[in-house]
Amino acid sequence: MRYPAFPARPKLSFIMMKSLDTTDKELNDQWQGGKRRVWIMAMFVGTMFLYAARSAVPLCMAAMSKDMSWDKEADGAVMSAFFWGYTPAQIIGGWLSDKYGGELVLGYAGIVWSLCTMIVPFLPAGPTLFFPPIAIMVISRVFTGLSQGLHYPSLTNIIVKRIPLKERSLFTSSIFSAGPVGTLLMGSAGSIVLVLFGWHSVFLLQGLVGLTWAWLWRYYATGQYTPTRTELSIGNIKMTEATVSEKAARVSVPYSTFFKHPGVW
Repeated sequence: MRYPAFPARPKLSFIMMKSLDTTDKELNDQWQGGKRRVWIMAMFVGTMFLYAARSAVPLCMAAMSKDMSWDKEADGAVMSAFFWGYTPAQIIGGWLSDKYGGELVLGYAGIVWSLCTMIVPFLPAGPTLFFPPIAIMVISRVFTGLSQGLHYPSLTNIIVKRIPLKERSLFTSSIFSAGPVGTLLMGSAGSIVLVLFGWHSVFLLQGLVGLTWAWLWRYYATGQYTPTRTELSIGNIKMTEATVSEKAARVSVPYSTFFKHPGVW
């Protein structure tokens, strides 16, 4: 029995592929030397500190629970509250990065999660007129998750705009490898701070380090590229992507042929 053949896959024209190659060349010229190193180090360090801050609560939970007489339910609420904010922030972060730029979103998100980390030691002693201390801690963790959830969408936005297609895999894997490094950093150095100075110092130190990185990102790293040339390269990418999208939009997908094919079922 012979099955009907699938329709041929549409191919990009030589001119379109040449346009992509030209854009990659222009971006290579833009990201040579020190500028490339500044950006990759800034993103690597920021991702490392992000994961270090995320690991602070699991590291200090036993000491925090003992000091504040929390039960297992309270521990679980504080631990899980992070993901109530982190999950929807993935979509929000993508929309904000597309609208305002990943560089801006990444910097402001870093300020928020650093502040949320720094204020943790003060929350149990804060005012409890409307909420008990455990509820305030849970709310703080939700906001920490919201702000940290913006990190990876904004990173992706920056990488897509600033890095040539042929180098994105290496650049992305190099930056994303900072996550485990940050977890190891908090597990080792954070444990020493916890034993010597108490759990309060872990959050204060990590929050201060995060704020320092956010400030350097905002006023140093994001000023390392030339706006005119960068915007020119971004414009070329957008024009190319628009051409590809327009080309793809003209091709009607034969869904009826797909679903009639026995191989689908």
